[in-house]
Amino acid sequence: MVRRRLLTAVAAVALVAAAAVVAGNVESRRPIGTGSLPQAARTFLGSYYPDESPALCVREFEDLRLRYEVVFIDGTKVKFFRDGALEEVKSRTRPVPASLIPESVAEYVGRNFPGSMIIEVEMSGRETEVKLDNRVELTFDSKTGALLDFDD
Repeated sequence: MVRRRLLTAVAAVALVAAAAVVAGNVESRRPIGTGSLPQAARTFLGSYYPDESPALCVREFEDLRLRYEVVFIDGTKVKFFRDGALEEVKSRTRPVPASLIPESVAEYVGRNFPGSMIIEVEMSGRETEVKLDNRVELTFDSKTGALLDFDD
């Protein structure tokens, strides 16, 4: 009797683990209208890209996370977290808007890479990563502004 209960419990745990693995690998990308973006994302787009209409807006579910991606005609991509907070701006043709770059990061880039353009910025809770048009990638601590990594 005890053996049967143990076997049933092990089988139940295995099924739950298998379901979690399958759920973790489920990905979906679905085009949406700008009206379906979170309010914070719509406000951001209105502030930083007021004269442009997106070529594509996508709602994506990947790795159990919901995110939004907006792509403009020139290839500029803007990614948002579930709540509409900015995650990343990436462009090949124009610099990231200067007001999005923390002051300490902008000063460091201006002082050490004069004439270079920041074409990508990615923000996480602890780090701000920027990529320059000369392919240099810099990672800074979001709180202190200290350089954490330099990749050329």
